[in-house]
Amino acid sequence: MQESDIASLDLNLLALLEALFAAPSITQAGDRIGLSQPASSRALARLRAMFGDPLFVRGTAGLVATPRAQALRAPLSRALADIRAIVASPGFDPTTARGSIRLVAPDGEAVALIPSLLARLASDAPGLDIDVLPRRADVLERLGADADVAIGVFESAPAGFRRQRLYNDTMVSVVRRGHPALRRGLTLARFVELRHALITITGEGGGAVDAALAARGLTRRIALRIPSFLAAPLVVARSDLIVTMPRSAANAIAATVPVALVPPPLPIPGFTVSQLWHERQQADARHAWLRKTIVDAVRSRA
Repeated sequence: MQESDIASLDLNLLALLEALFAAPSITQAGDRIGLSQPASSRALARLRAMFGDPLFVRGTAGLVATPRAQALRAPLSRALADIRAIVASPGFDPTTARGSIRLVAPDGEAVALIPSLLARLASDAPGLDIDVLPRRADVLERLGADADVAIGVFESAPAGFRRQRLYNDTMVSVVRRGHPALRRGLTLARFVELRHALITITGEGGGAVDAALAARGLTRRIALRIPSFLAAPLVVARSDLIVTMPRSAANAIAATVPVALVPPPLPIPGFTVSQLWHERQQADARHAWLRKTIVDAVRSRA
């Protein structure tokens, strides 16, 4: 076989050659790989021409391999095994996996999701760890480089990315236990009179509460701007401030911090939390498992 013949090589011929070693006839060898008897005979003729050797001759008990064919048997088996491994869909076994999954998430979504995700990994993938990366303006760049999934509010998936809804969330107001507003009731007038904390990553502007108040011609005093969904309720628990934040994070924090949750005295639009990932990860078995595990973790949250 000449070097130039590689470009015209038909892998089906090699599959038949492999089958001929295990079958007593050309017909049965063809049956093993889905070829008819005439097609198998034509393929064997091509193999003989390719290698310049009969390869198989008739014997008393069926086909007998020539010395040339016997010399091909071991390398042929290795080559076809390698080719099958190349084209096979790679599997993923979470029970033996090692390394880290890298999530981009604000601390609010992290505190709401990570505990249940950790529980999932402990039982299903004990060798995997979690790296939570801070949510910054370069989230798409992180997904294109080294991050697996971003968790947050994404109105749509940009070109080259995929998005999946995880859960709907609403806003809730948080005050310390024993706050005077709990005894008197949180009316809109009292809500406006209170000193507020605003969770803002940029440290500027207002939020959904300010937009809802502005629609009624009202404003509030923002006594504290803070960039953390975790720090804000901790400060509120030790002051008379009030903070309005996502209910999922507030529920998780209220389980360990002495705060009370009260409905805001005006309607504030809810929002959808989704997971976002790069298109290049779509068909990867490990990534598909991770995305499903995140969905399962959301559904299993206490």
